[in-house]
Amino acid sequence: EVLGSNEKGLPRADAVAKLAELLAPVVPDDETFFQALGENLEKHARRLSAAGRASLEAAFPDGGGPAFPAKEALLRAVHGKGRERSRSRDAGGGAGAGGGGGGSGGDGRAAAAASKSASRGDRGKERCERDRDRDRDRDRDRDR
Repeated sequence: EVLGSNEKGLPRADAVAKLAELLAPVVPDDETFFQALGENLEKHARRLSAAGRASLEAAFPDGGGPAFPAKEALLRAVHGKGRERSRSRDAGGGAGAGGGGGGSGGDGRAAAAASKSASRGDRGKERCERDRDRDRDRDRDRDR
């Protein structure tokens, strides 16, 4: 329960992932610890940065490392989130391609998503410029 609760002041997902990386070779048989750690990271997998994901890859290389019941679910959550998000955003017209690549034969979709993402980025930049210009004009009118 120490890592699995939602209390304020708990370590960030990346810090928990780094802890897993550091402790996996030291105490690989502590199933209770890694179970709590795995449940916590599974809940917060979306909050992991690239560095946090790299820490988990180092702790559980190719699915190896310490064994615990939540391990498969943790690895699926960490490695599967990006692909799920990418598919749903492509279908739903969200705000760009998700991270996490990999998948079977999705080269065409990946290229289309990257192109779509680039054009959305341009639109976002244009929108920011319009907003900035509008604000500047408003300030100028107010100062007169």
